[in-house]
Amino acid sequence: MKEHVYQLIEILRVLAGLLKELLLLAKELLRVFLSIKDCLSPEQFKALVKAVLAWLEIQVEMAARKKKEKRLYMENVIDHLHISERTYYRKVAAGILKPRSWNGRDYFYESDLEEQLKESRRKGRL
Repeated sequence: MKEHVYQLIEILRVLAGLLKELLLLAKELLRVFLSIKDCLSPEQFKALVKAVLAWLEIQVEMAARKKKEKRLYMENVIDHLHISERTYYRKVAAGILKPRSWNGRDYFYESDLEEQLKESRRKGRL
């Protein structure tokens, strides 16, 4: 029970940080819009706002899709790609594998590993 409470607290902390960051970005976006508003016709400004909103919708949709994906940690990635631990670290150091980080622990989504999965298949590991 305690562990779940700690996890919930950590999630709420992360969420609070993300909301603060979102607020800062929204303020910056508003500042930019207001600074260029006079340089554009009303139609151009409307089109720009619509384009930005469409882009934001896509980003939110992609983020929601990512959340539905299962997180794969180092051990899972090694099994998933059929590589050694040494190869894993070598690929991370070379920038071939680009882990995400949460709470100091690296993880991947399956979609992050698609290229390396193709490479493993090509080399006959899978």
